[in-house]
Parts: sequence; C-alpha cells; structure tokens
Amino acid sequence: MLALAAAVSGVSGCAGVAVINPPVPVSLTARPFHTSMVDAQVSSSPRIGIPVELAIADAEARVTAAPETTAPETELKATEIPETTEAPTDRDTHSTQQEITQSNIGTAETQPAVTEPAVTEPLPDAEVKPPYDFSAQVPLSRTVYDDDYFADALFIGDSRTVGLQLYGRVKAYYYAKVALTIRGVTTQRIIPDGEERLTIAETVKKYPHSFKKVYICFGLNECGWDMRTFRTTYEHVLETIRTVLPEGTPIYVQSVLPITSAAARKSPYGINNTKINNVNAELAAMCRDGKYYYLAVDEDFKDENGELNAKSPDGIHMGSEGVKQWFAYLKNHVVNESLYEWGE
Repeated sequence: MLALAAAVSGVSGCAGVAVINPPVPVSLTARPFHTSMVDAQVSSSPRIGIPVELAIADAEARVTAAPETTAPETELKATEIPETTEAPTDRDTHSTQQEITQSNIGTAETQPAVTEPAVTEPLPDAEVKPPYDFSAQVPLSRTVYDDDYFADALFIGDSRTVGLQLYGRVKAYYYAKVALTIRGVTTQRIIPDGEERLTIAETVKKYPHSFKKVYICFGLNECGWDMRTFRTTYEHVLETIRTVLPEGTPIYVQSVLPITSAAARKSPYGINNTKINNVNAELAAMCRDGKYYYLAVDEDFKDENGELNAKSPDGIHMGSEGVKQWFAYLKNHVVNESLYEWGE
C-alpha cells in the first residue's frame, strides 16, 4: 500500500505535488506520471490536522504538456461546448422589427400611417433571463458536459485534489499538494517554471490566459482554524486570482466533502462532520458576498447520517469510484452565463 503522493512531471524531490500541463515551454509528447519511492513516503503531519495517507494501487495518470509558447500569455484554444438553450437577444428583436418595417415600404401609399408605441416590456414570446442567485449553490446544468470541458480548467487544492488528478485522469491543470492549505496558494513556491519556482498565485498571474475556469477546494486541513481567519485568508486568495485572470473567468469554490465517523474518531485534531458543515456554511456565505460560484459537492457525498458515502481507503480521501462521482457532479453543475441577466 502506497501513501498518497503525486510526482511532478519532469521535477524531482517534490513529493505530493500534482502539476499537470505546466504552462511552460516543454515537449508536446505525453509522458507517464512516475511516482518514486521517495515521493511515495508521505506521512501524517501536525500541520495537516488529518491523516493524509491514501492507498494507491498502480497509480498512473496521463500527463499532457502545454503548448510551447514564445510569450507567457499565449492563449489555449477554448473547448467549444454546444448549448441547448439560447435566449433571443435584443439584436434579434431589432432585426425582426427592421425586416417588418422594410416589407411595408411598398404599400405605404395604400395603408394609413401607424405610430408604433414605445416598447416598455419584453415581447410575450421572449424568454426573460433571471439574475444569477449567488446566495444559492450552482444549479443542475441544462447541458451535460464531458471530460474535454476541463482541458482548460485549473484545479487548486490539497490532497483530495491530488487524488482527483490521480484517479480521474481527466486532462486539466492541477496545482495541488498534499497538506497544502489556502494560505499556501500565495506563500508556497511549488510550481516549477524554468529555473525558478512560483507560488500558485504567481503562476496564474504569469499565465492568465491559459485558464478558462478555476476550481478551488480547501477547508479540511483548516477545520481547526478560527473561521474569521479562514474566511479572510480565502477571500484574499480568491481576490488575488480574480484580479489577474481575464474579466469574466468563472471561479468555482467547492465545498468540503464529509468524512466517515471512523475517520473522525481517529482524528487527533478533532476533525468531524460538524466542523466540516460549519466550514461549508462559511464558504457559501463567502461566495454569496463575493459573487463566486458555490458548488455544494458535499451534498452528493452524504449518506442518511451525513457521512461520506463513497468508498474510501481511509474515510477521508476518494478512490477511483469517488473521483468518478466527483467529476460527474462537476460536469452536471456548470453555470451557463448566457442564461442569466448580469447587472452591475
């Protein structure tokens, strides 16, 4: 049984770091994801607050390098996702009115002049777009997306996100590390970039056009934190990332998944589902106030007692089935911004 660890492609001595599609000039040839015996020895740490060991059997993952660039902000080709619903736009309505007016020009002499009243309400057959409700979780998508949707997505997180990469094998950018906390996004230099290392925040700032959406997940390792400190730190990280990304890039904040009662009993730091629920309530409030998309993934992973319902080797981390369930949720909860009215 190997302890949870993710090796860095092309980098040695970085146990527990998952860096897929590093946005630096490297070969386009896909390479296997190697895990050395040194990298595999990841033990529990008092900084974590929870056990971090996760059994992995023959863990492999596909590593696809980013395209070679001559400028740091070369934009990746976005994946085109067909939409199932399109609301009529004002442009379409104006075009129709213009066509009707032009068709009546020839008969103007035989028909009395008609003065059109000012349009003050939407046409009866027009779909009225509702404003997006940031106080609620991301609703079920009208469109079901596939794995290709995540090719330009960035996943940021701790050991659970490392497991998401290892077992999911979904092409994306994964900036994750075992025992990483939300504070480490701006303080730990774990991303290799040529001869230097950058923090996750610095990497996003240097290559902002590589990421078309961001999924971030923290809160389990921070269960022992003061909630005010946790939220303030999280808000600082989100604002730092939002500021450097192109305007309108969606940022999804994922809730913390529950754990089993057995894992809670073994936790030397008193981590339990009550504390996790408190963290998620804080995350939901933070997303409401900061206008971030809140993904209540935890609700899909709770049994009738509110405990983790997915198979897990330690009651905390996901195995292959749990990761599959996780990605299924993400693919069915995507905000189609064309369906909503966005005010000031």
